Amino acid sequence: MTPNVAGWSPSSATSEEPTVFHITHWKAGSQWIHRIFHGLVYERLVLPVVDMTQFLRTPIQPGKVTHFNGMVNEMHTTSYVPRDDCQSHWTYGDITELPARAEHTTLADLLRIARADLGPDAVIELDQELITSLECSTCNTTEQILRPLSEVTFEDGHCPTCGVLRESNLTHIVTGEENFLHRTLASVGVPSLHILRAHNGMEYRFYELTGDLQDAIHFHHFERMKINLLDEKSSSRVRLKEHVRLEGLQVHPASGRVKLSS
Repeated sequence: MTPNVAGWSPSSATSEEPTVFHITHWKAGSQWIHRIFHGLVYERLVLPVVDMTQFLRTPIQPGKVTHFNGMVNEMHTTSYVPRDDCQSHWTYGDITELPARAEHTTLADLLRIARADLGPDAVIELDQELITSLECSTCNTTEQILRPLSEVTFEDGHCPTCGVLRESNLTHIVTGEENFLHRTLASVGVPSLHILRAHNGMEYRFYELTGDLQDAIHFHHFERMKINLLDEKSSSRVRLKEHVRLEGLQVHPASGRVKLSS
């Protein structure tokens, strides 16, 4: 990349490339990152310009990251180049809409659908780890829990008998050999209208629980309620103690002001 100077505009960049501003707090490590890029990829580093002209006068550069430290008025712009083998840039393919719901569909049901598309070697790959059991080596006991890792607290991990932190057995792959295939997707932490993925080691398939669409929250749910002032000729400024009429809002007949009699 050509170093940035006032009036410079990249000829190779397109408007489709995003520009990211990284605004850091004092002593957040922005200058340390800048020194790393300066030593490793100097040819891709856009050097700062004095008096903030780089930020105020130069057009935003697509595909670059601008680091700004407002505590000391220092900034620099860096170009991040994605790697083809980086899984953070991995995107879903074509999504199959299933008339299935998270509360009713079991792991066995979804695995059956995936193997009809991908063959007998297909497995389900969940988005988060499931803790299948907690083992206490001191008491020689095992507790079967089958809950998402995010729902198991630090206190839950301790043995209720001896208090020792137990060993967790985790999985995020459903192979068909599990003893909990009868469990519903919702019971293992899969949300409604979620997209799940399955693969056979060579090919992926993606399945949406479209059966939950009817009960999901939609944008039009928030468009039914309108707030209007009784005086339609008044300005847009809201004044205290002014009456407000709510259109489309369901009000309980017993609601209102409550008076306590002495």
